[in-house]
Amino acid sequence: MTKIFGVLSAAFFLVAAVTGCQVTNSYYLGARVDKEKVFPLVQGTSSGQVWQDLNLTINYDLKVVPDAIAISGTVGFSGNPLVVYQQVSDMKVTFYLLDSNNRVVSYRQVSWVLSRDLEELTAFYKELKRPAEAVAYTFGYEGGFIDEEGWGHMVWSLPRVDD
Repeated sequence: MTKIFGVLSAAFFLVAAVTGCQVTNSYYLGARVDKEKVFPLVQGTSSGQVWQDLNLTINYDLKVVPDAIAISGTVGFSGNPLVVYQQVSDMKVTFYLLDSNNRVVSYRQVSWVLSRDLEELTAFYKELKRPAEAVAYTFGYEGGFIDEEGWGHMVWSLPRVDD
């Protein structure tokens, strides 16, 4: 009886983990991105690119071929976090591929920063398949910062799933 319970428990957790990954991997598909944050995918290599907002700066190189994309670079913090907060906590940065209507057709997490100093840069490198309908891209993030009193503050810049 104990052995059966153990096998059933393991099977349940395996199914829950796989199902959870599938839901997470498709959540932003079809979500819309504001055109001000969208960059066209240009065949070839683009070096020394910068994506920045009030919280993050991403310096990156992008290599685009008809069926694949390679992206490498660094994630750093800029503006408000450097002045107000002491530490980053659980910051996930995602690369989104978009169609001609600025809707997400594919995405991949490129960086995940856990509890560290705001002055440090985090390097990344990812390769991904390029869907035929992908003509543009952007970045997004979600995570938190910790102030000098230990309070956490959440920030995000994500595609809109409610359009």
